[in-house]
Amino acid sequence: MKGEQFPDMSAVVDAVAASAGVQVGREQEERLAYFFREIATWSRRMHLVGRGRIEETVRVQAVDSARLLRFTIDSLGREPGRGTRVADIGSGAGFPALIWKILMPGMELTCFERREKPLMFLERVIGRLGMKGVSAEGMDAERFTPEHLFDIATSKAAGRLRKLLPIAISLIGPGGSYFTVKGEGWREELSASGDTGMRFEASNTLPEERGWMLYFKRIP
Repeated sequence: MKGEQFPDMSAVVDAVAASAGVQVGREQEERLAYFFREIATWSRRMHLVGRGRIEETVRVQAVDSARLLRFTIDSLGREPGRGTRVADIGSGAGFPALIWKILMPGMELTCFERREKPLMFLERVIGRLGMKGVSAEGMDAERFTPEHLFDIATSKAAGRLRKLLPIAISLIGPGGSYFTVKGEGWREELSASGDTGMRFEASNTLPEERGWMLYFKRIP
């Protein structure tokens, strides 16, 4: 598990745990630390996360993923329990998917990422951490025909709502939920998306004006 060590890895891990509002054990801390080191190592070879200081970019991405998980828990009134099926649309480097899986290991997670290099990275991290109940699909989520519909879909910086909402509804069952992060223009995007069969339920802001967390529910 070699890789670049961030200046203060424990602070990043602590920030993720505090943002999610869940108990984090020693094994989860080690998994988070390994995940962050792998991103730092692979970012020397390919563009995995935003530009700038890698440790700060990863801290922001990880904390926002944890906050989205907390928003999900608060919106549903419960934690995604063991066996809850979750689809991540456009996983990229694993935000929010792998943060969610590490913090809530009982969920059954499918990551959708069509780009070859990020897909290779996801498969490596999943394999090296020996994660069970998680897979990486090398395709667009809209092309996937699930044998069993998901309970929850999520995404982060994966496109406009006009495109994302129909994809989410194709993945989740009646009454299923979709959680995403969008920028300031999300209201205009929502108005332009038309009737998608998804009902907007709630929103909340991320710190430092980094965007909005949105909750939609599939109309039965």
